[in-house]
Amino acid sequence: LIVWALWGSWDKVVALVIQIAGFVVQVLLTTQCGDAGYSECWKACPLPAPYFNHNALFHVLYAIGLALLGFRMVSDPEV
Repeated sequence: LIVWALWGSWDKVVALVIQIAGFVVQVLLTTQCGDAGYSECWKACPLPAPYFNHNALFHVLYAIGLALLGFRMVSDPEV
């Protein structure tokens, strides 16, 4: 991440930041949207749980970041 930032490969940095954001969302929303929220029927969850919870959002963000990173690494492999 730091090396790509120093080389000015900002598209790859953004892709990794999106993936890291997925991890952060997973951790921050676990108490409201995870198993702990089950007893209150996920009323505190800002997402439409149980259909789309913190785990689903994590996977979507991670997949988007990974797809962007993979695309950029194939199209610009030198950096």
